[in-house]
Amino acid sequence: GICACRRRFCLNFEQFSGYCRVNGARYVRCCSRR
Repeated sequence: GICACRRRFCLNFEQFSGYCRVNGARYVRCCSRR
């Protein structure tokens, strides 16, 4: 799924951890699904 990372959008790979992959290189915090 897709979630908003503060002012950006990325693919949320880990919904439990709340982290997503950006540009396939860096990891940023994403909105976690409750």
